[in-house]
Amino acid sequence: KLKMLYLTLILFSLITLVIYFNSYWTVLFAIVPIALYNGERGKMNMKYVYYITFPLQHMILYLTAMLTLT
Repeated sequence: KLKMLYLTLILFSLITLVIYFNSYWTVLFAIVPIALYNGERGKMNMKYVYYITFPLQHMILYLTAMLTLT
């Protein structure tokens, strides 16, 4: 049952990739984690890593945009 879900998600991702290649090319990156997911939570708690990287990523993108626009 779980493998069928994976195959469905991969197929949907590939169809989306073919139809909307110009703006949805990142679908390729989603195929790998979906295919490797085994239905269990990870061993490490990554919650606080995301709390740090998410705002940091946005600050870097904002600064890059400001530097390229001026």
